[in-house]
Amino acid sequence: MEDNFCIAPFVNLSTTTDGRVRLCCQAKTFDINVANWKLNDIWNSKEFKNAREKFKKNEWPDECVSCRIKEENGISSRRGLENHRWKHLYSKELLSNPKIHCYDLRMGHTCNLKCIMCTPMNSSLWVAEKDNYEHLKDHNTHIGHKWANETNLLNEIISNLENVQMLYFAGGEPLLIKKHKDLILHCIENGQAKNIDLVYDTNATMIDNEWISLWKNFNSVKIQFSIDGGKEVVEYVRYPVKYSNLIASLEMLSKSTCDVYLQMALGAYNVFEIDNIIDLKNKYNCKGINISIVDWPNFMSIDNLTDKNKVLVKNKYKNCEIPRVRMMVENLKLNNKNSTELKSYFEKLDKVRMLNYKEIFAWL
Repeated sequence: MEDNFCIAPFVNLSTTTDGRVRLCCQAKTFDINVANWKLNDIWNSKEFKNAREKFKKNEWPDECVSCRIKEENGISSRRGLENHRWKHLYSKELLSNPKIHCYDLRMGHTCNLKCIMCTPMNSSLWVAEKDNYEHLKDHNTHIGHKWANETNLLNEIISNLENVQMLYFAGGEPLLIKKHKDLILHCIENGQAKNIDLVYDTNATMIDNEWISLWKNFNSVKIQFSIDGGKEVVEYVRYPVKYSNLIASLEMLSKSTCDVYLQMALGAYNVFEIDNIIDLKNKYNCKGINISIVDWPNFMSIDNLTDKNKVLVKNKYKNCEIPRVRMMVENLKLNNKNSTELKSYFEKLDKVRMLNYKEIFAWL
């Protein structure tokens, strides 16, 4: 593979919660929506073909700016993950005849949490609250959020599972979405489950014995369990979650055959919580820790910490066991930023949600 090559457009089809289509979960969306397009037409569209041709030439498609910027700043990207995950498929035949081996599906924005770094696009609970915050005022919901129920795409997917090795679900909260369960049951009832790996981004509030029993039918199940720190931080960041419920889910999963990875959305607000996540991983024998870097809105990013706090972060985590954290620390620049906007956001959150950020984020 060439240095800038990404295999994702040759094997993966991804949707947003409102039915827009993209190359992967980190890419910019195309002007294509499943409400108006058939599956085969999407896969063979000029947009997908143009991206594939760019990668064949070792060039970055415009839609892949997120990975390009991360790599330019010395941080690992989604491109690297995709190339590693699908390296067994890489061949001249695949380059000339791409086939869908993974459906990455966001079936709607239905969710039971309203995390501070989220939007109405990915959480239905945010809809009623969004107008209180300047950075969310233009984030409107769309009729496309009902695409799983109101379009034919899922029926087309069910008819096109012959090459599929992975189903990747995120949301919203995928375990709250009925059409997701319908697809899982179809795979089991038609004998396809044993050939498919499942991957979930989940807030883990809906884990129960029924799900664990259904998942036993699949080749493997990877749970990317969203959790961002200790009790006080988690209950603020992932409001209105109860930390005790997350721990109960972790205990249940630790006794299952699922591979559990703790998934931390790392921003300015929880950068000092990494050790708590490492402790949880060790206590519950999780397979690893995934770090997603929060870069929007910009005031929540680690880059907007004060230089004083950045120095503390660099000293604390320069030898961290998590490679992506070490990369982040190495590339963190002192630039005289401040946390004024973040504190202003927290003050507004506190008024609406009856919280007190100063008791939790005293270091701000």
